[in-house]
Amino acid sequence: METIKVPEITNRAVQVKQTNKIMRATFDLQLQMAKIDDADTRPVVEQIGLLSTTTEAVFDYLTLVLKLTKKEQAHLDELEMEETVHIAQYVMARLLGVSDEQVAESESDQKSAN
Repeated sequence: METIKVPEITNRAVQVKQTNKIMRATFDLQLQMAKIDDADTRPVVEQIGLLSTTTEAVFDYLTLVLKLTKKEQAHLDELEMEETVHIAQYVMARLLGVSDEQVAESESDQKSAN
């Protein structure tokens, strides 16, 4: 079980069990996000559909995993997409066994490389 806190959405820490349902949702979202990597090679209508589907998948994933209330969902809806994707990536990493310290170190390394 992982304790995940996402202050951008909620003040509470959420205990998340790595159930089959949660892990399937994690892998499904990773797959959906990977499809975006080559979106620019697809027709525009397909690109828009893919982005729309992914946006909805990220929202649904965070709602499921973090057990968001309607108020928290409304707050999530008001975040910028880049921030929302970053949060989803953080949650997925935590569920895959990456510690908060490792996430922070990775983010620091990425900033240094840029």
